Amino acid sequence: MTESETILIVTGDDFGISPAVNAAIIRAHSEGILTSASLLVNGSAFHEAATLAKQHPRLGVGIHISLLRGKALLSPAELPPIVDRAGNFPEAPVSAGFKYFFDRRVRGPMEKEIEAQIRRFLDTGLTPTHIDGHLHIHVHPVILDILLKLAVKYSVPAFRLPRDSLGVNLKVDRRNLWLKSLYAIIYGALCTYASKRMQDKGILFPNRFFGLLASGHMKESYLLALIEGLEPGVTEIGMHPALSPPAEVKRWVPDYEFASELRALLSPKVKEKIRSRGIRLANYRTLAACSSKLDLR
Repeated sequence: MTESETILIVTGDDFGISPAVNAAIIRAHSEGILTSASLLVNGSAFHEAATLAKQHPRLGVGIHISLLRGKALLSPAELPPIVDRAGNFPEAPVSAGFKYFFDRRVRGPMEKEIEAQIRRFLDTGLTPTHIDGHLHIHVHPVILDILLKLAVKYSVPAFRLPRDSLGVNLKVDRRNLWLKSLYAIIYGALCTYASKRMQDKGILFPNRFFGLLASGHMKESYLLALIEGLEPGVTEIGMHPALSPPAEVKRWVPDYEFASELRALLSPKVKEKIRSRGIRLANYRTLAACSSKLDLR
């Protein structure tokens, strides 16, 4: 790999949240363009996902840190400032984000929960290729600092940096303009801070990312337009494929087009577009192995 090459990582998020997601990720990897997955260790189908990952060693698998809309691994007694009596994380991302930032009581328990999630991943025998977060919570400044310390401790080489391009997205799809603009501003600021902290710690990250501003709606036409305009360097596209809408998330994202995203990953037109443009499919494992030849910033 060289700096002039166009390299594409295609990641399926929420691996382990349900059998429908697990089956879609494996099919998209075996028959389509998906190269990477983010494993949700507190998902109800986590053990199945870990087994499937071992059966498909070319699939790069990272840790999908969860601190929102899910159940903690540790008991409620160990996480009283963070979870409810049933051990569930907050459901509202904005209010949770403010609490995680301003309430210093959460930091010690949060670090214990994050480390428990990393250790549960490692207990499978899999080697994590990267870290990212459920609802991109990993770029929250407080959580990022905890993750960077633990990434060094557990030798995780790379993170996702969800700095999606508003301009590129609006050329493809102008729907939800105000919401996309708001997300672009918020995550742009978070990613500017995160990129500097990652570089200081020697953590790798792709040059660009798509899948934040059009999350749940990355259909064939969208992928074709993105791929046509990809620039040299490393790009990650984050997807949410599923055979059917997983009950675990359907109430939070009722409009997500899970099956359409799977069809996009399997699309012969998308495969041909990648081939005709000379784009190299890779995963975070490849990224780490070739980092000395790439300009990652």
